[in-house]
Amino acid sequence: MDVNKISVIITAHSRKKYILEALSSVINNNLSKDKLEIIIVKNYIDSVIDSEIERLSKQYNIISIIENDFRLGAKISKGVKSSSGDVITFLEDDDIYLPARLSNIFQIFEKDSNIIFYHNMFEIVGDKKINEIVSDYRHNIILACNDKRKIWKQIAKTEAKFNLSSMAIRASVLRSWMDLISRINLAVDNTLFYISLTEKGCLMIDPRIFTKFRVSDKKDYTKNEKELYPFVQFMTEKFYEDFILLHSVFRDSYFDYSLREGLLFWYLKHRILSEKNSTNYDIHITKFLDLILRNRLLIILYFVSLLPYSIRKYFINRYFIR
Repeated sequence: MDVNKISVIITAHSRKKYILEALSSVINNNLSKDKLEIIIVKNYIDSVIDSEIERLSKQYNIISIIENDFRLGAKISKGVKSSSGDVITFLEDDDIYLPARLSNIFQIFEKDSNIIFYHNMFEIVGDKKINEIVSDYRHNIILACNDKRKIWKQIAKTEAKFNLSSMAIRASVLRSWMDLISRINLAVDNTLFYISLTEKGCLMIDPRIFTKFRVSDKKDYTKNEKELYPFVQFMTEKFYEDFILLHSVFRDSYFDYSLREGLLFWYLKHRILSEKNSTNYDIHITKFLDLILRNRLLIILYFVSLLPYSIRKYFINRYFIR
């Protein structure tokens, strides 16, 4: 299957300070202009940013769209509907591409028509270390095709389901799942990964670094300190909703264990943050004991969730807010 064009969907919600740097990193990639389409989907109008986008649009194929829905899935859906590329890749506004990323993606998808999903490694920009974010980042290139089920445990240990700005997917596959993607609040990266596991075709997981992933300060999303706690509560609830949806869609899959693990993580975090020590979507915790007993982090979260709120507040302020 020939690849004639790559579409890059840049997404932004409210935050403005990084988007022009993100756009610049796409433009400065060494992929020729005629093979590149840039689609910017944001929820705001800004005279400085918009004038720069308009100026660059005279040289590059740039489409700028307003989408007020807070859901990342809605923004991705809007971008996909406006795209014409054979391969679609993504860039969240606070991340950055290294110069060779797009030409590398172009070559990979053009060379092997069986590849439907690609994920490259990333460099951390911020106050975290790489091993605090992903469990296995020192592997060789993994090409999973008909053996996806057989090597699932190896795939699951990698960073492949994390960081949308490191992902690329064939447009034909992406378009067939737009109904699900449009309903996702925040966990679009997880969604694309699980979708690709169910589709015919190969996943390539590349340990080479082609993206800079920014660990942003939560204050970038809020106006003052008082808004931090409600913001974290909101984000946690939306991730939990996403995993409820993903688990319902892929319930009978061979990777159901991974979905249940994600569902339990966000449930426990949501429960810890709730003053009532309950959620709008409670689950039967006894059905997840096998997961809790195998995972040290889940054990900790479970026992913290049992504490009175007055005590839980210490952990919330220490680990979730700051």
